[in-house]
Amino acid sequence: MRGVEFARRADVRRGRVVPFPHSIRRVTDPWPTPIADRLGSSWAAWAACDPYATPGSHLPPWRGPTPRAWLAWTVILLSVAVIVWAGHQSSAVPDPRDPLAGDALMEIQARLLYAGASLGGRAAPLVPDGDHAAVITTPGLAWRLAAYDAAATRDPMRTERVFLPLIESFDDEVAAIGGEAQRLHESVKAALVDPESLDAADAALVEHRLGWFGLALLSHRSGSADPVRTRVDGQAKRAMWITLSAVGLAGLALLAGITILVLLGVRSLRGEPLRLVAPAPHIHPAIFLEAVAVYLALYLVLSVAGGAIIVLTGGSHPILVGAIMLTAASITGALWPMLRSRNPATAAADLGLTRGRGVVREIGAGLFGYLACVPIMAVGMIGTIVLLVIYMMLAQALGWEAQATSTAPHPILEWVASGSTAARLGVLLLAAGAAPLFEEIMFRGALFSGASKRLGVGPAMLIMTFIFAVIHPQGWLAVPALMSIAVSFALLRMWRGGCLIAPITAHALHNGAIVGVLLLLFT
Repeated sequence: MRGVEFARRADVRRGRVVPFPHSIRRVTDPWPTPIADRLGSSWAAWAACDPYATPGSHLPPWRGPTPRAWLAWTVILLSVAVIVWAGHQSSAVPDPRDPLAGDALMEIQARLLYAGASLGGRAAPLVPDGDHAAVITTPGLAWRLAAYDAAATRDPMRTERVFLPLIESFDDEVAAIGGEAQRLHESVKAALVDPESLDAADAALVEHRLGWFGLALLSHRSGSADPVRTRVDGQAKRAMWITLSAVGLAGLALLAGITILVLLGVRSLRGEPLRLVAPAPHIHPAIFLEAVAVYLALYLVLSVAGGAIIVLTGGSHPILVGAIMLTAASITGALWPMLRSRNPATAAADLGLTRGRGVVREIGAGLFGYLACVPIMAVGMIGTIVLLVIYMMLAQALGWEAQATSTAPHPILEWVASGSTAARLGVLLLAAGAAPLFEEIMFRGALFSGASKRLGVGPAMLIMTFIFAVIHPQGWLAVPALMSIAVSFALLRMWRGGCLIAPITAHALHNGAIVGVLLLLFT
């Protein structure tokens, strides 16, 4: 690749290149801990940290794929297939166990559309009238859609003609639930006709259970001076300004990233190429593949156990249960190479668990590198948008029904929208703390290192990024965007000589910014 200089750690000895491979140019070892210098080239030294080592070579022993490597790949692929299948089966939004629940993504869209209409624009429908039967599958969604349409269009005849029959179609389902659900159902129908007909208790129930949609429903026939309508307008405009600010900051980050890439290109033309160090583990790469297999398999087992716990406890503390599952599986996978290797320090360094050129400097590099990677992420977002347009065109041409698995939002969206203060704090810590740390160790650390030794950097990066993308719950349309994120963080690791502090920092910044915007929207 022009302007980029690749080097393999295991092939560098005190500034000179060993005989294999012959195509690598003279470089100096950029790794903060020159393991190769300490181990030397004798088989005995390498065998001290590699349980797979065999004598007969002055280079790090490599015998090709072992049965353990094939077994690890089999477990990895089967685990990924099960995770994708399970996500397909459980991707309905909202949770089918709670037919009264809403949709946080629908609420964000509704606030933005309402704000646009309140500023003089035309009220756009959340769901086209012809798609109600396919999209609105629960009474909770029907209540919220009717509330938005009544408040945004302020057309009583349309509301009674289109949405009263839609809500009445759920009469039997809500009657089977009974209790407060039945009372809320009747209150919504009454408020669509005349909000003033509700007593104080019913109005409070509508506001409590439906949130912003409830306020919009109660004020859909009020004047602009009504205090409830003022609250609805204020919250909608606040969501619009927060969204516009976030988009503006993202645009500035994109411009900064393009500027950085242009400057790097100019330096490359002047003979100062960017040096990217390809992973080349000193211990057998099968050990890292085993670690990923253990991580994914254990996560599946714990997910089943965690799901059972959530069901038995009545759906309480899903964030805590999820955090425990992720932490347990990730710690086990991260420790696996250290436990399997005869030299845990070498295994940790191969994973990227080093101080690099200093913790503070690596954190700064992560912040700077994140800006440089924003254009790459923008390309991934464009890919997702193109896929979405193609999918919508095919769905319209072939008469397909909308599938939740193609566009499912991340579960943290619902947790932030409807969770308590403690739950929202837990989401922030999980998304901006635990997830970046463990995902970087397992994907950019173990999987990337384990696959690149045999397959090469390009195929290994493709496999790593694809697996990283498909096991996320956002659906297959988000795969290009997620792959671009994984590519960005992998390049950051290569830029920093294998240290994971920079990609962990960039990952935490990325997730923290997204969760921060959501907290502002729903607080």
